[in-house]
Amino acid sequence: MRSVLLASLRRHTRRYVAAAVAIVIGVAFIVTTSALSSGARNGMVSGLDAPFRNADVAISDIDGAQAGVLLDRAEAEGAEATVLGWTWLPVDRNGEQITDGADIGAIAAEPGLRWQELTAGRFPEADDEAVVDTNAAKRHRVRIDDVLTLGSGATAHDVTVVGTVDSPSALVWTNIYVTEHQLRTWLDQAHVNSVAWAGAGSVDEQISHLEGAGLEGARIQSTDDFVDEQHNLATNGVDVIAIVLLLFAAIALLTSAMVIANTFSILFAQRSRDFALLRCVGATRRQVLRSIRVEALTLGVAASLLGLVAGTGIGFGLIELIQHVAPSARMGDPEISLPWYAAAFTTGLVIAVGAAWLPTRRAVRVSPLAALRPDTGIDARSAAGRVQLGLGIAFVVTGAAALVGAVAGSNVMLMVLGGAASSVGVVVLGPTIVPALIRVLGRPIGRLAGSPGRLAAGNAVRNPRRTAATTASLLVGVTLTTAVLTGLATGRSSLDHEMDVDHPLDAAITATDGEALAPEVAAAVARLKDVEFVVALSGVRAEIEGFDSGRLAAPDAAARRLLRSDVDFAAPKDDEIHLPASMAAAVEEIPEQVTVTVGDSTRTLRPVVGDDWGGTALVSPATLAALTDDPAPRSSGCAPISAPTQTTSTATWARWPPGQS
Repeated sequence: MRSVLLASLRRHTRRYVAAAVAIVIGVAFIVTTSALSSGARNGMVSGLDAPFRNADVAISDIDGAQAGVLLDRAEAEGAEATVLGWTWLPVDRNGEQITDGADIGAIAAEPGLRWQELTAGRFPEADDEAVVDTNAAKRHRVRIDDVLTLGSGATAHDVTVVGTVDSPSALVWTNIYVTEHQLRTWLDQAHVNSVAWAGAGSVDEQISHLEGAGLEGARIQSTDDFVDEQHNLATNGVDVIAIVLLLFAAIALLTSAMVIANTFSILFAQRSRDFALLRCVGATRRQVLRSIRVEALTLGVAASLLGLVAGTGIGFGLIELIQHVAPSARMGDPEISLPWYAAAFTTGLVIAVGAAWLPTRRAVRVSPLAALRPDTGIDARSAAGRVQLGLGIAFVVTGAAALVGAVAGSNVMLMVLGGAASSVGVVVLGPTIVPALIRVLGRPIGRLAGSPGRLAAGNAVRNPRRTAATTASLLVGVTLTTAVLTGLATGRSSLDHEMDVDHPLDAAITATDGEALAPEVAAAVARLKDVEFVVALSGVRAEIEGFDSGRLAAPDAAARRLLRSDVDFAAPKDDEIHLPASMAAAVEEIPEQVTVTVGDSTRTLRPVVGDDWGGTALVSPATLAALTDDPAPRSSGCAPISAPTQTTSTATWARWPPGQS
């Protein structure tokens, strides 16, 4: 039998290609997932402690105002402190916008707290200087001595690029770094990750000292504890991504198992006469069975080893490609541990042997003489046929129920199990369903194609098991491809719909302080290509108690209908004022009531914080009418405002059709 085994492997090598490819894909998928997840994890945690190496305490869960208080306290006490965070600002160069938004961070004033690594030029020494992250400089073609305009309107600021830096910490890196003093201009709208603090005394003494500083809601802890927490958060996020990738790996492995089983079914159906002849010349059933399974084992070992090599090459290659094409992705060096290799190899081997188990048993179950006759398949009226039908129907029904439950409960694992059960059920029912479908379709095909069509249909149903196995291979491939494409299309459509509903505006044009938008702005924007609609708001300059003076507007019924916002932020009640998030972030606590003053008119309103709709506070049309007699835009809208009661077109909102931006 050893000679027979070796001869069989040599003769049927080409027939095993499909099964081998399926095993290689499944194993390579697991190894590639390990490489990508480890690269992402290493990129996330690389240099995580860099900003805190010379600091003693980390203060987190604070806003920009509290960060400013800490900087003032450090200056007064002779301590060292730096803000680790960023603000999002548009960036222009020579009057041309190079990006509509970039992260702007700070270079610590004290050299000991500077964690960025200088690669060219020097660190900024004045507020009109900045350094740029090396990757961002390459992406936007920014060079030393370029003059960049950060922000817009009254807070716009010109800086000269004096150097480039590497940002080793994936936690708080930004595209552009300005001085600590300059960042305070935008600190009220910045996201603050933490403040690194180095003062006098032990770490415990510094923590006790800062706990008495009145920083409500702040977390004050040692830098070691803070870095450990951030490390766990970062790795947990990457692990979630790895789990999602492994779900796809599970789908690939299930598909591999079905393809391998179908391949063996086809192959053994073609070789049934060979097995029968071996039995006729004296080979026992056990010998034939062992020979077939050794073939499957050999195939599994060879294909799994090839999958390990292919997965390693693909994984490392993808990391290099990502680092080259998208350096801002912050990918680290991949690491694939021995347990991952062992698990991938074992999985490929088990799938190969397990998928071949049923076909091998079926191949030697019948007597030699019966095997020499054509296989007519399982008769649905027999006991075996009824069992197969029952199992197939049970799998399909269970899978369909699981899919319904997964959709209702948004359960990904239940969705995977339901899809797997449905697929297995269809494959089990294949020998019964496929011949029936071919008979139905064979009649019109025979009329159209004549004798060749009738002959093809007859040959297809002559061996139902082989036909079903061949059809199942096509079914798996087409179903998987269709499922992936449908999922991508559904996800994209759902995201577009959700963005259109929750964020109905794509752009906002807002008047700067002391100026008004010209009346023709809305008409000019409406004439732009691909703009779906434009909503022009008229309003006033108002004094809002506890907040900086701001713009006040009231969307009319037509504007609210066009915005179609589920959150209904654009439809304040008569006793409400809807404050933009940027305005609310400037105060420590939102009061229950605020007084709004326009000239001699005042109203007490309940504040509601929502999306930042162009930096404009919103009230109802009735409230705006009570505050001013003339809320319409001025014809000379570009004229400066000389009194709070003068009206101005505060904002123009525009929207593109769904899916565009």
